[in-house]
Amino acid sequence: MRTLIIEDNKDAAERLQRMIEGHEKLSPGGIAFSLDDGIAALKKEKPDLVFLDIELPDNRFGFELMSEKDLPPFIPVCVSAHPSYAATAYKNALPFFLEKPIDRDDFEKTIEHVFRKKEEEEVLRRYITLAMQEQSLRNSERLRIEIAIKGGQRELIKLKDIICIEADGNYTNVKSTEKEFKTVTKSLGQFEQDFARLPFMFRCHRGFIINLFNVKGYNISEMSIRFENHAVYLGAVYKDEFLRLMQDLFFDI
Repeated sequence: MRTLIIEDNKDAAERLQRMIEGHEKLSPGGIAFSLDDGIAALKKEKPDLVFLDIELPDNRFGFELMSEKDLPPFIPVCVSAHPSYAATAYKNALPFFLEKPIDRDDFEKTIEHVFRKKEEEEVLRRYITLAMQEQSLRNSERLRIEIAIKGGQRELIKLKDIICIEADGNYTNVKSTEKEFKTVTKSLGQFEQDFARLPFMFRCHRGFIINLFNVKGYNISEMSIRFENHAVYLGAVYKDEFLRLMQDLFFDI
């Protein structure tokens, strides 16, 4: 987690920077000695964590940073020699506060709380993403797509029943839980465009689009994705996005 310090006292800033350097989960960034310099550094460096002194030069207060517009997201840790500011911070939904001179144990505990909060927010984000994906899947229960099979026949398939779509030259083969439709007169690229708003219909390889909700397992060392009675390749360029989506869709137990 990259940091930024906004602190007008040089000695206090350097002491804090040494604590950051000694923490395995933190990466020291810049030090700004005024609020304006801090705002500029925040926009340029885009740190994850900002240690924010409350009383700053020119009668400025660190709390003012929270009302600035167009700032990248960050987690603030308020810092002050006056413990009375802690109550003001809490009232302004700023839960992290360090009293100067900063005690190392207090610093370690605060950082631990920061990471715990970040993890809780990540779980919440994943729950929200999962809820949105589940809504998409419920919609897909009603949603059918029409496919034109080579030879003039046309079929309607429920989107939720699709397992994978495999490229076959300028055509495709569609495999569903019910049956396999050979030589559909639509390219894989055209299907990818059709599914642009449905993240669970994922292109995992230059030759395959899969339905993530029908995945039964995967083996990253073999770069393969397994379904009930079928397996497909996972392309190297798609691996990171595949793993991210699987984390969003399904929780480890």
